[in-house]
This record gives sequence, structure tokens and C-alpha cells, in this order.
Amino acid sequence: MLLLVFKIYMLRKPDPENGIKGQLIITERSIHYSNLNLVDPVTGFPTRISWSYLEDRKKVRISKRSGTIIPKPEMWRQKFKYAVDSEESDTIDDKAVWATSYEEWPSKWEDMKAELLKTIENEKKSLGSDDAN
Repeated sequence: MLLLVFKIYMLRKPDPENGIKGQLIITERSIHYSNLNLVDPVTGFPTRISWSYLEDRKKVRISKRSGTIIPKPEMWRQKFKYAVDSEESDTIDDKAVWATSYEEWPSKWEDMKAELLKTIENEKKSLGSDDAN
């Protein structure tokens, strides 16, 4: 998972659109989440974390630097609703949704297998008739 951190991992590259020699564009680049640390709420410095369980069996992040609990952001606790805004339905009939919408095609391998077995049987019959003569 890549993250975009404000003014941390900056990239300088030339500007090909304007064509001004020596002019550089500075843009932010994404960085992998394993290369980031959380900020300790007490000291304000980067810290590693450990996981622990509270008495109510809730899993929390503990700062290794100060030993305080690092809460998760409020936006992580929000439930995202993926509901459709319109009341209109794509299907005319509800039964059409549950109907089979595909037909199973015979496998080409089954056809090849059947053909191969027929040729083997024909060869055995022809060999058997040659041995009788």
C-alpha cells in the first residue's frame, strides 16, 4: 500500500512542457507504508508501536517510546455506505435477477479426449484384425 505524505518524499524532474532549460518541477511521490512511523502523542516524535488488548478485549496500539495508547483516526471508525442514490432498478423483473444468465459450454478437452479414445479403439481393432490373419 502506497501513501502520499505531504512534503516528505519530493521528486525533482525537468519540465518538458514549458521547455525552459534548467527549470525543475517538484512533485510529491508516494511512499510505502512500511517506511513510515506513527507520531507519539506525548513526545511528538516518530515511534514504533506494539499491539495490546485492554480489559474489554479491545485491540489498541501502544507507543514504544512513551507507552501511551495511540488512537485510530475518527475517519477509520466511520462506516462507508455504498448505497445507490436512485430508486430506479436496472432490471424490469426481480425474477430475472435470479435466473441463470449463462449456458455451460462443452469443454474442448472433453471433445479431444473422446476423439483420442475413439482413435485408440480403432487402432486396437485394426491391430486385432491383422493378428487374426
